[in-house]
Amino acid sequence: VNQGITTSSHVDHTMASLAEVGTPLDFVIHTPERQTTYRSIVEQALHDFSLNQVEYEWSAVTFALFVTSDADWVTQEGQRMTFDRIARRMMRQEMPQGVCFGNHRLHALVILLRVDSQTPILSPQRRRDVMDYLHGMTRRLVQTQHPHGFWNVDWPLRQPEQSQPSQKEGDRLGDRIIATGHALEWWALAPRELHPPRHVLASAGQWLARTVEELSSDQIQENYTYLTHAGRSLALWRGVRPAEVP
Repeated sequence: VNQGITTSSHVDHTMASLAEVGTPLDFVIHTPERQTTYRSIVEQALHDFSLNQVEYEWSAVTFALFVTSDADWVTQEGQRMTFDRIARRMMRQEMPQGVCFGNHRLHALVILLRVDSQTPILSPQRRRDVMDYLHGMTRRLVQTQHPHGFWNVDWPLRQPEQSQPSQKEGDRLGDRIIATGHALEWWALAPRELHPPRHVLASAGQWLARTVEELSSDQIQENYTYLTHAGRSLALWRGVRPAEVP
């Protein structure tokens, strides 16, 4: 349950962020109620996990970063869970349904591929399915990119109708930053064969950089959480971590 302004708006997002930066499982964590360990949090998430929960992407990312080969587990609902099943669930939902216009699913699938390339967690057929699925998402993005380089909520279906952002939900400035930053972010982490043509990447990166430079202080404050994806994506394509960008 999200309580207070310091909590994450995404289910298990904080847990996944800690996993992605390499937090060890024995790391001590202090909560308002008690002291615990990161391992306990991950184990509780494994126990509580459901394919029908509001968000499952960040949970799946965490599990993938800590499991061993051929891992499976049984949830409190009695479901035997595998990464093949989780990947299938992610690909079954229609786009752009889901948080952040469906982009979290694409990011999570890329993480599964990256882990699988080192420690097999997907069957060979499911890995091919994921690659084919992400190829399809790349084709959609190439077809629907606005000539200025950005996308909005309609990225799986059509190009944005106008160059200037509107007040329509899904087409506001923050929405365009979300859609464009997320696309560049998962592409930066994906295998090279899933990348779009270079001009698509260049146009999107230039739009993001130009847009961020033109933001006022108030706009930065208003769109800060969306801008984190923009900043990380641009840093990844430069081959550095966000904190290392001059």
